Amino acid sequence: MRESMPRWYGLSWDAGKAAIRIRLNRELPRPEKMWDTDNNDIMVRHGFGMFESDLDGKWFGFDRALEIVKHPSGEYREFIGRLPRVRVSSKRRCYDCEGNKTRHGEKCFSCDGTGMDYDLKWKRAEALAMSIGILLSPFEYNERETDSQDHQLLTVHLFISEQSAPIGGIVGIPLHHWAREYPQHTEFTDVIAAMKQAYGRMMGKSRVKSSSPFGFRAMVYSDHKHISFDCPGDACGVYGSPDDDPGDNHGYQLSCHNVDSAAQQLTLLAGLAALHDRADREIREQTKTVPT
Repeated sequence: MRESMPRWYGLSWDAGKAAIRIRLNRELPRPEKMWDTDNNDIMVRHGFGMFESDLDGKWFGFDRALEIVKHPSGEYREFIGRLPRVRVSSKRRCYDCEGNKTRHGEKCFSCDGTGMDYDLKWKRAEALAMSIGILLSPFEYNERETDSQDHQLLTVHLFISEQSAPIGGIVGIPLHHWAREYPQHTEFTDVIAAMKQAYGRMMGKSRVKSSSPFGFRAMVYSDHKHISFDCPGDACGVYGSPDDDPGDNHGYQLSCHNVDSAAQQLTLLAGLAALHDRADREIREQTKTVPT
């Protein structure tokens, strides 16, 4: 995918639904067979109840994580993945403030001043991440072309293991050319806003710290004009390697660092979806094409 290819799928961030949208080209050969694999091991390991892959149905993936809807253009099938709440209030008293709602004269950070502890419910977020990973997996090494007038801007792969939640992919030539038009260290504030909304939806708005310089970042980085995203964690992010010089006529690989949870993974994916929206819009304006 380091060459410019007609589009197989596109990503989009839906701020109204706090959802990631995936548009999959309808020209794919025998799509009903592309995900006909045994996912029992994944279901047992994560405690999922079902896996669905009928593209003429209503749902795709584990535990109905992705809703299938019609795209107005007719060129794509659209999949909507609504981000679930991960950090949810429990009925236990907060361990830190012992239910008093304050510590050291300030609102308790651990419980957001509610006096109640929180639980982390990971299963729905992991079902969504794994479903997206399986949906997009056939296109990691795809060489089949479609008749789409749009170009494949990037490909994404993601997986949930017991210890990490890696995300990576390939930035295609059109997206790389687009990013190179921006000065180094340009920040994409709309992408940062999408990542903050995504993380806040899953982990709570109080966990989105506007004052933290290392919380959220989305920018053109390195001398080669790679994209680089960060979200809350221990140097958690996705980026193009600074040593990978693709030049003008190639794409480049996206790698990640310390992505440990589905919440971080989906936050970074929301950022890539928002970047896809912006690049798609600006590329079409430059080429004067009609959006699909």
